[in-house]
Amino acid sequence: MKLNTNAVLWVLAFGAYALFLAWLSWLYPWSSDEFLDFSPSLSSYFDAYLNITPRAGSLLAIAARGPGARAFVFLNPLVQSAAAVLIFRLVFQRFPDFKTTPDLPPFLLICFLCVFAVSMPNQTLFWVNGACHYSWLMAAFMFFLVVLSALYEGKALFKDGRRARVLMFFFGAFIGMLNENLAPVGFGAALLFALLFILQKRKLPVWFYFMFCGLCAGLALMAASPAYKSRLALTPIMAAAAASPIRVKIFINLAYINRAMAANLALAPLSALILALAAADKFKAIIKLREFWLGLFFLFSGFLAAAALFYVPFAPARAFYPPTAFWVIGFLFTLKTFGRLYNFKAFKYAFYLSVFAFVLWAHAFVAPYISLYAQSARRAEIIKTAFKTPARPVYLPAYYVLQGPSENLTILFNDAALDRQTLSTYYKLDIKKGFAFEGKRPRLVRNETPVV
Repeated sequence: MKLNTNAVLWVLAFGAYALFLAWLSWLYPWSSDEFLDFSPSLSSYFDAYLNITPRAGSLLAIAARGPGARAFVFLNPLVQSAAAVLIFRLVFQRFPDFKTTPDLPPFLLICFLCVFAVSMPNQTLFWVNGACHYSWLMAAFMFFLVVLSALYEGKALFKDGRRARVLMFFFGAFIGMLNENLAPVGFGAALLFALLFILQKRKLPVWFYFMFCGLCAGLALMAASPAYKSRLALTPIMAAAAASPIRVKIFINLAYINRAMAANLALAPLSALILALAAADKFKAIIKLREFWLGLFFLFSGFLAAAALFYVPFAPARAFYPPTAFWVIGFLFTLKTFGRLYNFKAFKYAFYLSVFAFVLWAHAFVAPYISLYAQSARRAEIIKTAFKTPARPVYLPAYYVLQGPSENLTILFNDAALDRQTLSTYYKLDIKKGFAFEGKRPRLVRNETPVV
């Protein structure tokens, strides 16, 4: 049997990407969210819906915490790889050709951007709870967009029927409950899609209407959750920010959007500039390109998804993962538009730049994960030793984080993420803090008190 060299290259590419994701997922420590006592059941999700967050990610997070870290290490690379394949399908209107290598550079470029050009990858890709609430939901949203894209191309992924209608209703409800910025964009995309079909006098399958009804029901359920009000009442500053005038919220949100664009490697303004210059040069040609309009759509969707968070006071940086993911897709469509207009191999040279950036950043990006894993292993050994002693008060060293290649690519993880009360409840030990570190480089503040 003759060995297909091209297939081997694809297997190596997928394997390298999957191993990279699995390795960092394994190195990243569990936080308080993973130690919470949520058994994998629907009752736990209803509790989360009423008191914590109504997002569909809560259901995934509760399910993922059940089997433990090893299951997440196995599943996470599969979900992230599937998301990269779906993005490729969306941009190129087909799946990669695994029998040849021309599709390999753009696919690897997508993999690079999905890690290094999204907001807070440590919290949205490698942290169990964060991945379930952001990148895993984005994979579901990519499938939603691929379903719409295939339907527009006249290549429906499945036939209409009772089973399809029921499944699509629940899938639509899931999309409607993704999170606060993905769900509104999904609603807008489905509505625009339906209007486009009506204007073109094309017939939509019945399952689409079931999906749209499910999406509306999901949005309504998420908006009706009492969890938002209870979370805003957690601290006085959150309550005060929620009650502030809209102009103040918008001003705060603009600062967060600016930070998200920096985390996105400025791909959004770069894409907008390229499309504007190309339109000024070849306006009649560019407006005929599907890629041009889709590039604008995803750039606008990114800003819409970011602006949708203006009502959330002090939204964490990880909440801007969906906008940065949209800007990544918008940038890919921009490259495709530029390549078609000027007969330029844009993806090829962008891939070369991504390889250079990866080589430049790889060590600084990975080192903090290795350091955190070593610290976590040390804390586990201290706890293990404490169980062998008659008395069980134990002093744990505080976490410190090494600087990454940029602010966005630096791990946001501190000792508060594993608070003393949670650990004490989980390990049945009287856990106290032993020492802390200051400055960019860790410096011992006071000596560690030995385990009693």
